[in-house]
Amino acid sequence: MTSYLDQVKAEAQAIIDAKGENGETSIPVYDPAAFDYRPVGGEKVVGCLDGVHRVEVRNTGRYVRGDGFWKSVMRGLLGQRKAHLVMGSPVRVAEKEQRVTATGQLIVTDKAVAFEGDTKNERLTWRKIADVELLSDGVQISKRSGPPRVYAFTQPDPKFAAVLFVMSKGKPVG
Repeated sequence: MTSYLDQVKAEAQAIIDAKGENGETSIPVYDPAAFDYRPVGGEKVVGCLDGVHRVEVRNTGRYVRGDGFWKSVMRGLLGQRKAHLVMGSPVRVAEKEQRVTATGQLIVTDKAVAFEGDTKNERLTWRKIADVELLSDGVQISKRSGPPRVYAFTQPDPKFAAVLFVMSKGKPVG
């Protein structure tokens, strides 16, 4: 039995090896109406996966005791803090956890990755995406600025992951 990563590598290599009429990598294009997606200016849909959860780190509303507190030791010009001293007394630290904030579909196009969920929609153009990291049960998309976006898949699909990987201009690791 092959692992999920091996299946993704094989699918990505098949996409890279499939050449179109002009000799470029050929990725199948789908009808956006089939996914109830309205493309932007000639955008082509190359992949879609349903049952995707958008995961965010959120405060729980609970606080725990930390190991120390910050004390300003030195100030610079105009009162800006320049150095801090950590003392040994306890402080309150906000407790955080990962939560599913929306469920929907993740759509990969030639211009962007779009998430269309029940409570939140989001579109990240390829110019804003710095890195795409495939996980065994999802994907983490790092933006050029701001926190990364994490999407968890209920049923991972190696073909969809391969399309996402190839579109992010990644190459299968040998």
